[in-house]
Formats: sequence, C-alpha cells, structure tokens
Amino acid sequence: MTAKLEDTKKRTQKLSTAAVQATAAYMLPFYRKAAKNEAFAKAWSAAVRKGNIDAMQKLLSTVLPQHIRLAELGSNGIGFFIGFTFPYDDYPYVNSTSIRPGETQNTFSDEMFRLISKDILRFYAALVSSKAFAEALVKAVNLGHTKRLKQYIKMFIPSCALKKIESDDSGFYLGFESAESKYTYYNQFFREKVL
Repeated sequence: MTAKLEDTKKRTQKLSTAAVQATAAYMLPFYRKAAKNEAFAKAWSAAVRKGNIDAMQKLLSTVLPQHIRLAELGSNGIGFFIGFTFPYDDYPYVNSTSIRPGETQNTFSDEMFRLISKDILRFYAALVSSKAFAEALVKAVNLGHTKRLKQYIKMFIPSCALKKIESDDSGFYLGFESAESKYTYYNQFFREKVL
C-alpha cells in the first residue's frame, strides 16, 4: 500500500464494467458507515487531514472484508485514494473523495464527507446490483457520452449538492458543493495506469 499523491487528472485507461462493479461493492459499506456513523466520519476525516495512513487503514478494516487487498491507500491532506487490483486488469481501480489539488491544504470537511456519502449510496447500490446499469454507465464513460452519463447518474443522485459531472477516457468525477464548504469535493472512479 502506498500513499499516492499524484494529480487526480492524470488518467490513461478505459474502465471495465466488472471492475467498476467490484470497486463499488467494496466501497459501499464504507460510505454507508460514514453516512450513518458521525464518529466514524469524523475520525476518517481527521486521519485524511493529517495524512495518517495507519489510522485510515484501521478504520477501513472495520468495513472491508479481510480477504480484500488494497493496491493503494493514500491521503494528500485534502482527500483520500483507495485502490483495488483485479486479476483481469494490470492497473488499479481507484475510488476517491477529494478537493482538487492546488486549492487548499489539510482541509477535509467531515460534514461534506457525510453529505457525499449519503448522496451516493443509491448510485453505488445501483452499480453493484444492476450489471445492465453498470454496463450502460461504463459505455457512456468510455465513449465520451457526457450527456448520457449525467442522465444515468442523476437518476440515482437527485441531490442539489451534485453540481458537476465530469469524465475522461478512464473515469468519472462527481463534484459536490454545499454551504458547509467553499470548496468543491469530487467523488471519483478511475482506472489508473502507473507510468
């Protein structure tokens, strides 16, 4: 496991439906616990701000099955990055919630983290439970059909806090804004190639 601090826009590879579904399945219990357990969300956010990977690992172990091995677990003080590897792919799939680099330092709001966690639960659950939905969403990302991607995501995240939906050839990025913070927080899925 490494604390990767690379620019979140450095993406190079397309997504696979199987990996997106698996990543969503691994992350859903984590976001569910953050949404329902304020103490967990506060402890996680404090660990992210401090870059305390040991504390993050300990908290993550309470929701991830023991057989799941992480490819990476990182913090840059303004967000976190959790990566998984799969036997059918050479590169890790990363799930992240973060402010964009260069905007601030050592800032990660537990209120924003909980808001995002609550808002994305139905979307992640849909990715996990419906292969057809996951396939359609991944196809929209891979083909650059942003309008279609937005339609799919807003079906399950009608929240007014979701202000931006972006994608490139290897992932998608959901930007959330709220009165709780002056920064946009991005919940992200991407396939990362280690160069």
